[in-house]
Amino acid sequence: MATVDVKNLNNEVVGTLDLSDDVFNGPINKGLMHQAVKQYLASQRLGTHKTAAAENHGARKARDARE
Repeated sequence: MATVDVKNLNNEVVGTLDLSDDVFNGPINKGLMHQAVKQYLASQRLGTHKTAAAENHGARKARDARE
């Protein structure tokens, strides 16, 4: 079983924690890890992209005025 230090906000060791080998000593699925990282990074970018519809505010109004 692996043991890690538990630290407070002042970076002082306040205890230890035993980590289960069943959870933290298993095989690593590289494909799943890649997908998880890609999803995390994509969610950080969510909502920052401007689309053509958002930038073209007056297109409908201009078209209606010509007709």
